[in-house]
Amino acid sequence: MKKITGILLVSILLLSSCGSTEKSRSNTSNSTSDTSSTAITSTTSETTVKTTASSSKETKISLTLESSEFTTDAEGIAIIKGTTTPKAKVKVGLGFLGDSTKADKNGLFQLKYELNNAEEKELKINVSFDGDKKSKKVIITPSQDFIAKIEAEESKEAEESRKAEESKQIEESKEAEESRQIEASKEAEESREKEIGSDITVLSENPTQDQQEILTKLAKQAFKRRFPYKGSKLHTVSGFGKIQDWTQTDDTWFFKCEATIVNAYGAEEKTVIDITILPIGPESGEVNFY
Repeated sequence: MKKITGILLVSILLLSSCGSTEKSRSNTSNSTSDTSSTAITSTTSETTVKTTASSSKETKISLTLESSEFTTDAEGIAIIKGTTTPKAKVKVGLGFLGDSTKADKNGLFQLKYELNNAEEKELKINVSFDGDKKSKKVIITPSQDFIAKIEAEESKEAEESRKAEESKQIEESKEAEESRQIEASKEAEESREKEIGSDITVLSENPTQDQQEILTKLAKQAFKRRFPYKGSKLHTVSGFGKIQDWTQTDDTWFFKCEATIVNAYGAEEKTVIDITILPIGPESGEVNFY
């Protein structure tokens, strides 16, 4: 009897031990399952976030031009039209030299570009919106009216330049001729003065410099003899009393100037004197005052 009782107790202990082990394994399995589930859920959530973020950045800017080539008007101005993302910034090139604008709520836009010659011009149209950018190239073609205008302007400029050059050449030729005549006249005068020298018996309308000096000297000497008192003087300098330079009158030399005459009592008189000199020799003559 005691033996049977012992066997039953051992069996009960073994069963209890197995139950605890199974429960422990079950708990461990559930814990692992929960952890795995959490990881899967977290990964799925991250994937969803990344997909959503990626989707929000996939908005692409559009750019459509009415044509790849635009023709100017008679003034050389072309209007470039197209559509893009509403409110996008649109510009020709960098926008510094070309036109720039902003598309309207429907995405419509137009830009202005002016040619400065009669040649085609390739441009780049740039658009930007919310960090996105896009560009397209267009050709600006000069119209026949604009080409005709440029040709007319160039023809006019060429004609004006030709006339200016022609006028310049005429003026230069005229100046050269005047210079030549002055030089020839100077040479002739020098030759005449060299030939005549100081001989006052050789009369002419324009006496040589040497002749004028001798005639003036003779006139002053005669004036001093006639009006010997201190203060009496002939004013023979241009701008200071000379009225008529020496010239020929019939067979005499003639001169006219202002004079100051002082008498023996110190009385002073301002007057105008005519002087004639009848040549007697190369450096002498008869002087008269009137």
